Amino acid sequence: SPRAYQALIHYAKALAYFRGEQAVSTEDFRQLLPWVLFDKLKTNPQSAFFQKLENKHYLSDRVSWIRQLFDRALQQHAAYRSSRQGVHRLQQHLPASLENLTTSDLQHHARHIQQLMRELLERNELNGPVYEDLLRLKHLYSRCQDHLSRRLRPR
Repeated sequence: SPRAYQALIHYAKALAYFRGEQAVSTEDFRQLLPWVLFDKLKTNPQSAFFQKLENKHYLSDRVSWIRQLFDRALQQHAAYRSSRQGVHRLQQHLPASLENLTTSDLQHHARHIQQLMRELLERNELNGPVYEDLLRLKHLYSRCQDHLSRRLRPR
């Protein structure tokens, strides 16, 4: 439901405003997220995470559990940042309009995008940031293929 997401954004903006801040910080989200998602996320006592002795206390403290989920997500996102460099470079260097590129340039970009997709999947587990980058690459690849098919289509 987008309502939880919207509520989180509105509460974070309000919290930043009442604190006298000009912008919402990650810490604002970290503090509010457990309360917005408290009734949406349920613990599964049988999961491997809760079987570990150091994590058992999260079964009775869902707020801390949700906070540590957020912290782990931030760590995972930061750890993946170096792997994202290729996707970001490609997005910056690929022109917004592909009309001015030659057919061989388009084919080169399409092959490069396929290679980036393979590397992402070989080097990383499929998680949120990887999935996001794969969607970006798929979009760029589709754009290249659309332009190529229009050029190579007999008239």
